[in-house]
Amino acid sequence: MPYLTRDQASDQPYCFVMPDQESPLRVFARQVRGAREAAGWRQKDLAEKSGVSEESIKRYENAKQSNPDADRVIAIVRVLRINPIEALAVLGYTREDLD
Repeated sequence: MPYLTRDQASDQPYCFVMPDQESPLRVFARQVRGAREAAGWRQKDLAEKSGVSEESIKRYENAKQSNPDADRVIAIVRVLRINPIEALAVLGYTREDLD
């Protein structure tokens, strides 16, 4: 979780992530990459099986997709046999978001 603080010298605000806390995007990225590698697939294989573009797979695995689309997340995790509800919860989605 990011924390907002101020630089003591310049009094400028800045944001940082505590090193002992992993961001939700990084947790999801680690889950996807780990499951894909365990299946012996390349990113291209996962893209073909899930119907999500290879470029999107790369962004998800590198935690570069700031607002992951729930439908794409579900398509990816179902192919990887990751529980979709747990994956979406990690990313901060609630049941109301999915209705």
